[in-house]
Amino acid sequence: MITLPLVPESCEARCLYLEQCILPLFYMEDFTLLGFKIREFEIAKNILVEGGYKLTDKGVGIEIHLRGYTEIEGVKKLLDIHQIEADFSDIADTFYQA
Repeated sequence: MITLPLVPESCEARCLYLEQCILPLFYMEDFTLLGFKIREFEIAKNILVEGGYKLTDKGVGIEIHLRGYTEIEGVKKLLDIHQIEADFSDIADTFYQA
């Protein structure tokens, strides 16, 4: 089983979500956290619950529980069918490694 973050697409919301995550203290490469950035976030949550997905509310953002990586495409297709813009990409793209 895997868990992926789903966050509102705004930079502010992603930053608030990342503040509550346990992140590595030291890393030598670029840091990436893959997840879904979603425009119509509240609507998307309802669609995913109705679609049978298990979600965990994280205050800002949610986490979706999947049996494996092959289910990511199904999540994207379900949101696409309902015309919900969802981008599966790096949600930690606001990080800067100095």
